[in-house]
Amino acid sequence: MRRGFFIAALLLIVMLFSQVAAAADEMLIYHWWTAGGEKEAIDALLEVYQKQNPDVTIVDNPVPGGAGVEMKAVMKSLILAGQPPSTFQVHAGAEAQLYVDNGLMDPINELWEKHGWAEVVPQDLQDLLKFNGDYYLVPVNVHRANLFFYNKKVFDEHNITPPTTIEELLEICEKLDAAGITPLALGSRYKWEAAHLFETILLASAGPEFYVDYFQGKARATDPQFIEALTVFGKLIGYGNKDHSAFTWDQAANRIMTGEAAFHNNGDWVKGYLTGAGYEAGVDFDVFVLPVGSFGLVVDGFGLPSGAPGRDATLRFLETILTPEGQQAFNPIKGSIPARSDLDDSIYDEISRKMMADLAQDTLVPSAVHGSAAPDAFMSDWTDVIHRFLYTGDVEQTARELDARAVEHGLVQ
Repeated sequence: MRRGFFIAALLLIVMLFSQVAAAADEMLIYHWWTAGGEKEAIDALLEVYQKQNPDVTIVDNPVPGGAGVEMKAVMKSLILAGQPPSTFQVHAGAEAQLYVDNGLMDPINELWEKHGWAEVVPQDLQDLLKFNGDYYLVPVNVHRANLFFYNKKVFDEHNITPPTTIEELLEICEKLDAAGITPLALGSRYKWEAAHLFETILLASAGPEFYVDYFQGKARATDPQFIEALTVFGKLIGYGNKDHSAFTWDQAANRIMTGEAAFHNNGDWVKGYLTGAGYEAGVDFDVFVLPVGSFGLVVDGFGLPSGAPGRDATLRFLETILTPEGQQAFNPIKGSIPARSDLDDSIYDEISRKMMADLAQDTLVPSAVHGSAAPDAFMSDWTDVIHRFLYTGDVEQTARELDARAVEHGLVQ
C-alpha cells in the first residue's frame, strides 16, 4: 500500500513537471542512479554533455530505487499517458522491446550510421539494442551481474581461496559460519536483490544453456536442474543475515566492508559504490566470478521516446553517450566497463580490465532480472515468487508457482 501510494504521488509530480519542461533547449532525463558511485557517474556524463552543449538546460530527474524498480513503474505510466520525457534509462533487450513493440520509441539508425558505432560496439551488445533491424538505444555501459564481492582481510585471515564452483562456495560458507562470521551479506528491501542472487545461482548451478532455455520458455522450473538451483539457493540463504529485508543492495554491500559479513553477490555497480566510499579495489575488497566462463550481461541504455520534448537536445545527448569522452567519464566511476571496444583501458582498475577481457571471450548471458532476457511482466511475478522463497524455503511449491506464472504470461504453452 505504501509503495503504491509513493508511486502514484511521484507519478503525479513528474506528470505535472514534464508539462513545463518541454522547451526545445531543454532535456528532461530520468534515471535511477542515486546511490554512491552511480550519482557521481551520471553527473560526470551530464557534465561532458553540458560542456559540449552549453545552450541546453538539463532537467535531471533521478528516481530512487535500485534496478529501476520504482522508476520503471512511473515511466510506463508517464509514457502511456502521453507525457514522455526527453529520454530515460532503460535496460537493453526485452525491457526496451516493450516500448518499441508498442510504438513508444523512435529508431535512431541515423546516429549509428553517422558515427559508425557498429564498428566499435560488440555485436552481442548490438543485438540487445536493435529490434526488427532498427537501432533504438545507445548503450552507456556494460555491467557484469554474476560477481561476488568479498572482504580481502576476512578471506586472508581465514586462508580462504576464492571459489570457482558452487560446491566450493558452500564449503567456504561452512568454514566462515563455524568461525562465527556471517558469510553472505544480503539485502532484499526491493526484492530484486534476492532475485539477482538466485539468477546467479541458477546460472552457476544449471549452466548457461539451461539458463537461456528457461528464460526462453524451453525449460521448466520443475526440471531437475532448476530444482537443484533452488536447493542450493536455500542453503546459501541460510548463511546470510536474517534481517535482509531491512537493507538495500548498497547497504548490504557495505556490510562486507564493516566486517559484518564476508561476501556479497551483485553486479559491478558495487565496485563503483565501494570505491566511491573510499575503499580500494584489490586491496580492501576483490571479486570472484560464478560461474567461471559466463558473463552475466547488464546493459543500460537511453533512447528517443516518440513525441519526446527537446528532440534535438536529446539526439545530441545520445551522441555524447557513445563518444570516448562520455564513456570514459562515466564508466570508471560507475564500476562498469565501456560499451565501445576501442578505448584506452589504462584508466580502469584491475577488476574492470579483467571484465573487459572476459567480455571478449566468455559466454555472454543477458540478465533476466535486469531486463534483457525475459518479458518485464513475467519477471515482476518471478521476482515476487523468488522473494517469498526467502521465507518459505519450499522448493517444490516455488517451482510449481514459477511454472504457473510462465504459463500465465505466455512464456510457455
